[in-house]
Amino acid sequence: MEFYQGSALIDTDSEAPYSTDKFAVDQRNNGSVTFTVKAFDSAGNIGMTATTVAVNVTSLYQGQYYWFMFSNPNDIEGSVIAEGMAIYGDQFINGRGKLMASGMYAKISPVPELEGDASLGPVEDAGKTYLSTLFFHDSAGTPLYFWGDDFDGAFSDLGGDPGLVGEASLFKTDGTVAAEGYYGMVRLTSDPYASLTASGITTQALSPAERQKVLSSAALPLSLKAQGTPRVRSAARLAQQLRR
Repeated sequence: MEFYQGSALIDTDSEAPYSTDKFAVDQRNNGSVTFTVKAFDSAGNIGMTATTVAVNVTSLYQGQYYWFMFSNPNDIEGSVIAEGMAIYGDQFINGRGKLMASGMYAKISPVPELEGDASLGPVEDAGKTYLSTLFFHDSAGTPLYFWGDDFDGAFSDLGGDPGLVGEASLFKTDGTVAAEGYYGMVRLTSDPYASLTASGITTQALSPAERQKVLSSAALPLSLKAQGTPRVRSAARLAQQLRR
């Protein structure tokens, strides 16, 4: 028996009962996908059956995001501390039963560039649930590089696109705080596999005009909700909630 997904041979099985567990789809297969099985006998006869199914795969918070961190809500453009991209295309259940998004991020500016694991989802602290964004210094998932808490625990409208606005902290590899301030993160597309950039995650996807639009949109909720010096919580303890 031969098993096909589209035109691609994905598995074979020569012993009854004939089966496969290799059929797999993700967001790139959204639309119609045809699965085909071919059977062969010793006389050289071939039998075939096929079915076409509709695929619509989504994952929590999936998509590609532009993020930026800054220190002064009254001068966002002049106080940007760091900025980059994040892509979320996977999800998992954390140790407290919460559905989390996972993926990768890149710090594009300032140099040197930095890449690593990224997580996004609800984190509980002192009886309150926050919608938190975490970036790690490397792809091993530790140590923590960035922590951001959305102000109201929900997506806001940032220049016509959904995004997060809140307070944030950067951490050194030894766990000490490197910078404190605020952040914005806007979703550019809900498709984590979309080709927004020329060379992948390390290329900034927003033009200067688009970037200014996002920064200007973020100023309104920050001016209303800014809480002064951001609180710095025990990142090492709470970060466990956003890890696999």
